[in-house]
Amino acid sequence: MATVNNVFDLGRVLTNPTLTPPQAFNAIWSLTRCLKKAGWKYKASGDGAASKDTTQDPANDLWGGFSGSVSNGGAAAASVTVVSRGRATVTGLSGVVSADKGRFLRIQGSGSGNNGYHQIEEILSPTSVRIDARRIAITAPDANNGAITWEIYDPQLNTMPALTGAAWWCAQGPSILKIPITAAPVPGVSTGLLFLRGENISQGSSTFEGEILGYVFDSATGSGYLVVAPRLRGTGGGRFGLTTGQVLTGSFSGCTVTQNGTALEFARQITFWKTTASETLGAIYIGTFDLVANSGDLCETLAASAGCTAVVAPGGGGTGNAFPTRSYVMLGTNTTGTGLPWNAAVNVSAYTPSGRAQSLCADAIEEAGWSADGSWWWLITVAASQQVSGCAGLGYQRVDDIEDGDLDPYISWSPTLSTLYGNNRTSAGAARTASDTAQFSDFSFDSQVWDDTSLTPIRGWRGFGLTGETRQDFTIALLRSLSGASPVNVLSVSSSDADRLSTVPGFPKVREPAWAVSTQVGRRMRKGTIRWLGLTNGSGVGALYDDKRWIQVSNYSPAGVVGPWDGVSSPLLT
Repeated sequence: MATVNNVFDLGRVLTNPTLTPPQAFNAIWSLTRCLKKAGWKYKASGDGAASKDTTQDPANDLWGGFSGSVSNGGAAAASVTVVSRGRATVTGLSGVVSADKGRFLRIQGSGSGNNGYHQIEEILSPTSVRIDARRIAITAPDANNGAITWEIYDPQLNTMPALTGAAWWCAQGPSILKIPITAAPVPGVSTGLLFLRGENISQGSSTFEGEILGYVFDSATGSGYLVVAPRLRGTGGGRFGLTTGQVLTGSFSGCTVTQNGTALEFARQITFWKTTASETLGAIYIGTFDLVANSGDLCETLAASAGCTAVVAPGGGGTGNAFPTRSYVMLGTNTTGTGLPWNAAVNVSAYTPSGRAQSLCADAIEEAGWSADGSWWWLITVAASQQVSGCAGLGYQRVDDIEDGDLDPYISWSPTLSTLYGNNRTSAGAARTASDTAQFSDFSFDSQVWDDTSLTPIRGWRGFGLTGETRQDFTIALLRSLSGASPVNVLSVSSSDADRLSTVPGFPKVREPAWAVSTQVGRRMRKGTIRWLGLTNGSGVGALYDDKRWIQVSNYSPAGVVGPWDGVSSPLLT
């Protein structure tokens, strides 16, 4: 069974919460440490002064390598025994715990060139792990087996460096595969079923495994593809070890289909850019790239350009550093030196940050039977004169219940106010003004807001990887009652009597899915349900649900609840 590596930084005090906007960069920096530990792979960074790093070595991360972050002092008795499926097995350790997934194993004294910091991607036992063998090609068995020195380092134990200028940081998240087919899937012999969304599929002798998210096939043209979240790397030479000509089989349905052509791998990349010396302003870029066809637009490629410097982020302009066509801005703009407040509430008299921030990141490392997620929230508590206290937030979220052919099942959440569909790919709109009464960015969906089509906090891709793909603004959809003259959302009906599940002992509150949808002519789309955002009513900010795995972050009904919370901690919001 996979070890779940959800990562949290809860209740962080901001550097200076009394400023308007607050100095919140220290909490954004902490979010990058959470992403790094959760499995987002470090690519490049700039320190805002004189240096940039393009090595992709997590130890050279200018936002914090591994100085002072030892969580297990180790010994000198490790062995690197075998390399398989892109990972190396290391034995002879001690004191390994489940929380070590995502931390980094430092190897020293290798006799085969295996020294370095390697992310722990699987926990096998208290004495054995599997580490990433892709960034550094690992040789096994190591010539110094039994006498290799090792230590375990935790990115969350870093001390924030002095990033005094316009510093930036880039990382790569989970991948989605497009596997081409030229014949329709064949129903399972014993079940009569076609592929079931979410089931594990495996491929012949390559032994690749993944989660099927959907598929499309056009009998008229004899072409189609599977949409798959990878789990176990195969032994073939294609993306994630896939091999064309081999059969893929559903583990439950028994449905089969043959890969016919080269699989494509689409990966997500993110750039955080403190766009000025100020700790209050910044920008965030999101990109989804074919790792082969779009290699020139990857952040590690742009980071090596002349236009990218210690203060100018990849895609921030200059020689060889144009903003990539498959990226979009989720906060701020793509203009050098221009950003928005991290809480997007510049000079807003109605919102007062409380001084606490929360970072939540879902496991971004795949294993057998387990798909990488990589969703994250960054929350900041606000007290308001125009509305009840809640949380403003930034987020990047996996969506479920997607269209069968959607190759980019992710959306971003940005706390900005803009005219409906008025944003463009290189701008995330303007910050709120003091006269704004919108609660969308604060996870409140009361009757003034939930059907307000001028508010679009969600961004993503429509038709990604296909002809006509476009960056898209989305809005929230939820259950509505059409029985009255003025339709209302169901959760706001009799909101003093919270909706509860009538068929479950104890009658817990309903947590309704939140859909990301677009509605404009020619670009309508039901993107899917946001995995770690739900809606409820009753209780209040800080209420916990499902054994402390979800937390309520607003008061109005319907109110937003987000996850994954850590299952242990009570909220520390103020």
